[in-house]
Amino acid sequence: MRIFSKLFFAMLLPTLFALLAMIAVLQWNLVAGYPGFLAERDHHKVQQAAQQLGRLCLQYGSWEATLEQIGIPGAGPSRISDDPRRPPLAGPAPFNRPHRLNLQVILGEMGPRTSLFDAHDQLVFGNPQISPDDLRQSIDVGQQHLGWLYVHRRPTLEQDQTFSFLHSQYRLILYVACMELLLCALVAFALTGHLLAPIRQLIRAYAALSAGNYQIHLGEERHDELGQLVRDFNQLALALEQSRSHQARWMADISHELRTPLTILRAELESILDGIYPLSTQRVQLLHQDVLSLSQLVEDLQELTLSDLGALNYRKQPINLIEILRQSTIAYHTRLQQKPLSLSLNVPDTPLGVHGDPQRLHQLFANLLENSIRYTEAPGQLNIQMEATAQHIIVLFDDSAPGVPDWALNRLFERLFRLDTSRTRKNGGSGLGLSLCQAIVHAHEGTIVVSHSPLGGLRVSITFPRNCSALPTPQLSPQETDDVGNMDHRRRRTY
Repeated sequence: MRIFSKLFFAMLLPTLFALLAMIAVLQWNLVAGYPGFLAERDHHKVQQAAQQLGRLCLQYGSWEATLEQIGIPGAGPSRISDDPRRPPLAGPAPFNRPHRLNLQVILGEMGPRTSLFDAHDQLVFGNPQISPDDLRQSIDVGQQHLGWLYVHRRPTLEQDQTFSFLHSQYRLILYVACMELLLCALVAFALTGHLLAPIRQLIRAYAALSAGNYQIHLGEERHDELGQLVRDFNQLALALEQSRSHQARWMADISHELRTPLTILRAELESILDGIYPLSTQRVQLLHQDVLSLSQLVEDLQELTLSDLGALNYRKQPINLIEILRQSTIAYHTRLQQKPLSLSLNVPDTPLGVHGDPQRLHQLFANLLENSIRYTEAPGQLNIQMEATAQHIIVLFDDSAPGVPDWALNRLFERLFRLDTSRTRKNGGSGLGLSLCQAIVHAHEGTIVVSHSPLGGLRVSITFPRNCSALPTPQLSPQETDDVGNMDHRRRRTY
């Protein structure tokens, strides 16, 4: 069954069941409850009639005089104290004598079903056949018993004169129920179409998306959950389009990056083979350097690919981030001195713990130090600062000029992006260093952002979640202790 039919019947069936239940309750109440209502009404009326007849009998002195006054002449004994063995008046009693107070007024519609017996159980008027189901009411005035008033049971409900009115009301209810059901069907049909309109659009859009049309865009007029679903689809289509464009640009950039050093390497080798350049140690060293650069590019590409696939291994453990940073700066002692760059390391005295991979964090800080060494003009300055809050650890790398334009700040983490292509290749950069840094930081549940440095260059801000687990005090060698002491927050040394 299609979803349209399911929604349509899901809206219509509750209304149908409610209408059927209402009709069933009305039918049951009509069949089972209405006769009881009539019987209760007859009981109330016969009590009133017995009281009126009793008062009239006392007033006129006998049932005969009473019935003569209220419309039935010559019926019953002449006096209440007459001989009870007097034969009763037989036959039905007429109820058509005009009088301001007659039997028809007293008995109402019960008149044809009423029988009156005197105190000696002699029929005064009405049907002498009495059944146990008939309604019986004693006629008493004070302490004097005057007789009995019987109301024979009603005919079946279908034969009752009020049934035609009830039947017409019942038909009217059925007619209204049918009209209401039809109206509900029309509303359910329209509402189902309205709800399924964006779903049909999404079905067609997903088919187009599966065929590779990522530029499809749906209207976002709705503001309900289906509208949110449409907006999510548009975001998905946009993300897929950007991913395809990024993948195409990525493949083109990789091809270009690999082709350029391979072309240079091939040209130099062919020149040696053709005798243009002599085969010397210096020439072999240049070729070796080109091979190392190409190998580094391939390794960076492999690590980024593994990071995207989630297959890059991380052996995380509680570590002291200050110790990792100090060891990384010590490893670049010679490079900083050769540049030269003035390094200022400002870190807290107490250990700051993180849950991370020491090797990958060394790689992170090494990449940032390498970037500063390559792109900062000499003589330059590099300030590294570490701060801590209750929940986070913040590491700041600030270097001196040159800076980065505003338009390029958001693109520095793009793979193979270079601000100055010729200058970057000359310095040995591949455009993958900051991308690797971003992947490592994200793997440690941190954030990394770039901005303008107060020193005129680039500021790299890294935030890690802090691990407050107890950490052992780092043990450094005497040489490392001396080197770190020259770079702590109380001293500044120029290399």
